[in-house]
Amino acid sequence: MPEITCPTCNKKLTSITGYSQHLAKTTNPACRTLYLSLQQFAPNPPDDGDIGAPDPCHALHFEGNFFGTYAEDELTWPESDDEGDIGEVPMDKDDSDGDIDDNDEWEPPVVSTAFSKLVSIEGVSLGFCRPKFKHDQVVIANKVFDVYYCDIIECIKALLNDPNFAEFLVFAPECHYADEDKTVCLHHEMNTGKWWWNSQKHLDCECPSATIIPVIIPSDKTQVTMSHNKTAYPVYMTIGNILKEIRRKPSRQAHILLVYLPTTRLEHVTNKAAHRRVLANLYHTCVEHVLAPLTAAGITHPLFACFAGDYPEQVLATGVKTTECPKCDVPSDELSLATGIANWQLCTCADAGIKPIVHPFWEELPFINIFESITPNVLHQLYQGLIKHLLTWLSDVCGSTEIDAQYFLYFAQYPCHSSETLVLLDKALNLFHKNKDIFIDLSIQNLFNLPKLHSMAHYTHIIRMYGTTDNYNTEYTEHLHIDLTTDAYRSMNHKSEFAQMTTWLERREKILHHDKYIYACPHHQPHPPDMSFCHIQMMMKCPTIKAVTLDKVTNTYGATHFNKSLTHYVVKATLPANTSIMARQLEDQAADIHIPFQTGLVFHKVKWLSTDVHGHGDPPVTVNSVHACPGCPGTFTSHNVAPRFDTVSWGPLFPPAPLDS
Repeated sequence: MPEITCPTCNKKLTSITGYSQHLAKTTNPACRTLYLSLQQFAPNPPDDGDIGAPDPCHALHFEGNFFGTYAEDELTWPESDDEGDIGEVPMDKDDSDGDIDDNDEWEPPVVSTAFSKLVSIEGVSLGFCRPKFKHDQVVIANKVFDVYYCDIIECIKALLNDPNFAEFLVFAPECHYADEDKTVCLHHEMNTGKWWWNSQKHLDCECPSATIIPVIIPSDKTQVTMSHNKTAYPVYMTIGNILKEIRRKPSRQAHILLVYLPTTRLEHVTNKAAHRRVLANLYHTCVEHVLAPLTAAGITHPLFACFAGDYPEQVLATGVKTTECPKCDVPSDELSLATGIANWQLCTCADAGIKPIVHPFWEELPFINIFESITPNVLHQLYQGLIKHLLTWLSDVCGSTEIDAQYFLYFAQYPCHSSETLVLLDKALNLFHKNKDIFIDLSIQNLFNLPKLHSMAHYTHIIRMYGTTDNYNTEYTEHLHIDLTTDAYRSMNHKSEFAQMTTWLERREKILHHDKYIYACPHHQPHPPDMSFCHIQMMMKCPTIKAVTLDKVTNTYGATHFNKSLTHYVVKATLPANTSIMARQLEDQAADIHIPFQTGLVFHKVKWLSTDVHGHGDPPVTVNSVHACPGCPGTFTSHNVAPRFDTVSWGPLFPPAPLDS
C-alpha cells in the first residue's frame, strides 16, 4: 500500500487509518487547522447526532466488599444527559515526534461525504428509522464499563408506528374455541392467553379503557469471534401486539436491539463470592435502568410480559442459585419428580435461597411476577436439553437406528394448542417419568434432577398464560446475533467496539428502512394471518442416486418391506375410484404383481415449504425437511459420514396409530 503524506507537515503515514489518527491527535497548528476545517463540513443536526457521551461526573460507583447487606444508594444509576455530544478528542503531545500507540482509543475525524450532505438538507427523510443508541457508564471498583442502550419507550413507538406492521397488530384479549359449545379453548397468539386477560382486568380497575402493550425481552450472551473469547451480551425486545407469524421472522425486523450489557470478567475482584454478587448486581442495575420507563402509567400501558433466555440467563434474572428451578420452589434434589404447577416463589430472599440482589430490575415494574414471566425455551430446553440427553441414553440402550424421541418435542411446538392437546402434552411427559427408571435399571443414567428436564412440567401452564411456544422461542433471536452483533463486530477495527457497532447499526437501519420506503408497493393490501398452516412438498430436480438396486434399498436404506409395500401401492393405484378392498384381497392381488425393474431412483431429502397464503409477500421458506441417507465410509475413520434416517409421523399425530393397523 503506498504511503500517505500529510499535506501540512509532510509526515509520511502507512495507511488512511494512521492519517486519520494523526489529524485527530496532533498538536501541530497547521494539521490542527486542517482537521478543524474538515469538521466544519460535517452536518450534526439535533435529531441525527452521534451517540450521547456519558457524563464522567455521574458515573455509578460500586464500593464495599459485597458481603452482607448493601446501602440504599450503593446501586443507583447516575442522572446523565443523554443528548450530549462527543467531547473533543484529546491531543497527544508526542504525536509530532513519535508513532501513534495502537492501544490508545481514538475517534476518527468527521469528514464530509455525499451521504452526510444529503441528510443535512432540511426536509430530506430516509424513511422510518429506529431509535438511536444512548451511552452511559458504570464504575465498578474504580473500573469503568460502557453501556449502550435505546430508550425502550421509543422502541415500542417505533414498532407500533412501523407501517409494515400496521395490518398485523392486536390490542385486545380474545377467547377462541374449537367447538360451538365453547368447551375446547384454543391457545395460539399471545392475546389468547390468560395473562393478557388477567392484566387487562387489573389494569381496568386503575385506568379504564387502557391498552396493554406486552413487552417480550429475549436475552442471550454470544461469542463474536472464533478465537480470543470475545463476547457480547445483547438484549432484544419486541411486543406481543405483533402477530407471531410476523414476529418470528427475523427478516421482518420485529425485534429491536435494546442494549449491549457489559461483558466484563471482573478479574480485579478476586473473591469468588464477591465476584458472583458483583456480576449479578451489575446485570440488574443495567437492566433496571433500561426498563425504568416501563414504570410510568398512561393510556397505553407497556407491561413486562415475558423473559426468554437460556438457563443461565433465567438464573441471573430471577436470582435463584444454579441447579434450582427459576420458576418454582421445588428443591433441587426433587426436580426429577413429575410435578404440576408448583407454588410461585413469594417468600423472602433468605427463605427462598435467592441471591442477595440490592435492586432487582423487576422490583418497580407493575403487574409482574418474574418467576411466572420466565417462558419455555424450545431451543435450549428441548433440542439441547431433553432431546440431547434422551438421544444419548437411548443410543446406549438400543442403538442409534431405533431412536424415536421426538413426540414431546412435536407436541410442545404446536402452533395452536387446544385444551385437549395440552392434556396430551402432560400425558406424554408423565409417560416419560413413569418409564424413566429403565435407564437406572440398565445403569445408563442415575440422576434426573436436571433443571431443563424439570422445566417441562411448566409448559402447559405457560402456554395457557402466554400462548404457544413460538411466541417466545429464542431460535428467532439466535439469528439476530448474526445481524445485530456478529456482522457489526466484523465491520469495524475492534477499537471502542460497541461505540462503532452501534453507529454501524444505526446507519444500517436507515438504509434498510429507506429501501423499504422506496420499494413499497402502494397498491399491495396484505391480509392478516388466519389459522391455516399450508405447506408444499419440494423434491430435488435430480435424484441423489440414479440407480439403486432393490436389494440395497432393503438392506442399506433399512426399507425392509419395500417390495411388499410397492406391490400394495400398485394394487390400490389400479383400483377404480372410491373402491375399497379387504386386507386378504389386497394380499392375494399383490402376490400376482410382477415388478419389471431391479433398480430405482433415490432421493435423500424432501423439503416442505411454507406458502404465502397470508399475503405477506414473503418468499417460500423451508419449515421442515426429512433426510434418508445411508452412511458413507471415508479414507480415514474421522472422515466417515454417519447415516441419517429421520422419523416421520404420517397421518393423525394424536393418538398415534398402532403399527399393526
